[in-house]
Amino acid sequence: GGQAYTVTITDAAGCELVETIAVDNPKEVVASIESATDVSCAEGSDGTATAIASGGVEPYSYSWGANTGSQNTPTASGLAEGTYFVTVADANGCQAVVSTTIDQPEPLGVGFVSEKVDCFGASTGSLSAQAEGGTAPYTYVWSTGQQGKVIDALAAGTYTVTIFDANGCELIETSEVFQPEAPLAALFEADDVSCFGREDGVIYLDPSGGTPPYTFSIDGEHFVGTTQLVGLEAGEYNVWMRDSRGCEYITSEILILEPEPLSVDLGPDLRIDMGETAVLDAEVSAPVVSYEWIPLGPEGLNCYDCFDPETDALFNPATYELVVTDENGCTAEDRINVFVHKDRLVLVPPAFSPNSDSHNDRLLVHGKSGTTVTLFQVYDRWGELVFEAGDFPVNDPNIGWDGSFKGELMNSGVFIWYVEVRYVDGVEETFKGSTTLIR
Repeated sequence: GGQAYTVTITDAAGCELVETIAVDNPKEVVASIESATDVSCAEGSDGTATAIASGGVEPYSYSWGANTGSQNTPTASGLAEGTYFVTVADANGCQAVVSTTIDQPEPLGVGFVSEKVDCFGASTGSLSAQAEGGTAPYTYVWSTGQQGKVIDALAAGTYTVTIFDANGCELIETSEVFQPEAPLAALFEADDVSCFGREDGVIYLDPSGGTPPYTFSIDGEHFVGTTQLVGLEAGEYNVWMRDSRGCEYITSEILILEPEPLSVDLGPDLRIDMGETAVLDAEVSAPVVSYEWIPLGPEGLNCYDCFDPETDALFNPATYELVVTDENGCTAEDRINVFVHKDRLVLVPPAFSPNSDSHNDRLLVHGKSGTTVTLFQVYDRWGELVFEAGDFPVNDPNIGWDGSFKGELMNSGVFIWYVEVRYVDGVEETFKGSTTLIR
């Protein structure tokens, strides 16, 4: 409200005039912030604030703080994040002060998930971007021309993404797609088969590149995790190598050799007479370091590790096996049978002529050398013993009947003989027959 004032005016004559004057007060000046816009992008300065005034006496003047650049309009613009004050004055200089705060969004940021390329030189990588801060929603534009949070079918390399938020704020960042440091490869060595026909070849592998662990196969189907492939026969091999991400590499041809076959030949079976010995002779296809003779029975040899042993005297068939070994430990074997001809025939001539002509003068016992006559008897036709001898070898020209009895020459006639013999193998046998004495 206002206030009434009374004034009395008196002149020189003492006359008075009394008047009442009412003086009114203006309303209080009031200032407020009508509107404010926050900063669009972090660290930006496009915020605004608009002040309005009431009360007091128009017109009003506006004076913003120094952090606005001392703007003097109702609306301050180009504002960064912060608190701003404005002083409003009316025509009488009455003032009011009001403040406002301008905010800004969080800075735009991005996180990446990179999926590496499976195999060196391939295009199987991918990138995923996830924006944060700013003002959602976001738009993603990649250096490949693709749009969206995720791009795939990428080769190894560096990729750039530009992200725009709802306010048009922009962020440019890069990320990388990796690949294995080197392509799959393998160095290799091979051990040849030790002996012809064996399956003991080995391939040794030294893998590199790709993504461990590795598996290996010689047929492309059955894979193992060892770098030594064993139990291989002679031949040509390619090894498939596979890493943990399914990448494959095939080696060049790996050759596993084998030596020529080692063989030994003892020749055809042998045949000897009873009591004789046999020399065994081996024909070997290559140099060897050892001979091992194995009698497959009780019969022995004069040596068991030589090239050409001699058998014991044989009275029965025998079989011998030879195993030869070369410097690689390879072996070969053969067998030979030695058959024994058992000639047990004992002969006494059917006639003899003891006439001192040095031809057929004695009745002798003939047979296979080595046979012993244990008893030799001659009888006349009346059964009288006219000659007897024993324990002498067959074919002995000095032991036989000379056609006499008790110092007297016997007349021509037929005589009966009886022989007991023992062969070299200990078998005993008897024979009997007749002979004619011729004068």
